[in-house]
Amino acid sequence: MEGEGSLSNFYYRSKILSKYINGPKYIPADILNTYSGSGRILDMRGLDEVDVQILRFLHEDARRPYSEIAERVDVSQPTVTNRVERLCELGIIRGFTLDLDRSILHEGVSVLIDVDTFASSVDDVARAFEQQESIHTVYTTADSHAIVLATCRPNQVHELVAETISESQYSKYEVKLLANTSTDTSIHDVEFSVECAMCGNQVVSENGVATRIDGTLYHLCCERCEADFEEKYEMFRENA
Repeated sequence: MEGEGSLSNFYYRSKILSKYINGPKYIPADILNTYSGSGRILDMRGLDEVDVQILRFLHEDARRPYSEIAERVDVSQPTVTNRVERLCELGIIRGFTLDLDRSILHEGVSVLIDVDTFASSVDDVARAFEQQESIHTVYTTADSHAIVLATCRPNQVHELVAETISESQYSKYEVKLLANTSTDTSIHDVEFSVECAMCGNQVVSENGVATRIDGTLYHLCCERCEADFEEKYEMFRENA
């Protein structure tokens, strides 16, 4: 087993992070101030009120035209386009999805299944439930519980659990019938927060930097981590 600091582990973490934050292949000129020769991005500002307002309007309706958002935020349409691209680049916007009422699409009622799993199997249990069509959402907790929101007939819950996971993966589970659900879709006060690709610490806007390597954008918390990251990346590329 290779250590946490090994080159292969470093590459694995980098690839996972790149899948999370990788967005458009370019960054709009009015978003960035300058680049260095290596492609380092010098503008690491946090979110401002324009960003927050754009996020609020898109969260209410992801199909809302940029022209309408621009009019309501009092900026130009190209500014909205550039801001959205930047938010995608930073990984704040991960996609535009549909909000489905699964109780209409699937016969049954909404139930909450609380599975008390073993620490070594919680991730496998979560992934197994995610593959089921009747599952809406799966959460995992710090104490190794998998919380599953499903839509099915009440008499089919135990069958669902039995065909999804094995008894060796959990100690017990509880089922609760949901009477109602509500979600707070508003966006309150927010701060820019992303993980350093090198050390895993939070990137602070004032001190953070970012660098683009082979078309992928990486965020680093300081210049020391940036230098270490680029050095190890070059080592991996030479040995690949």
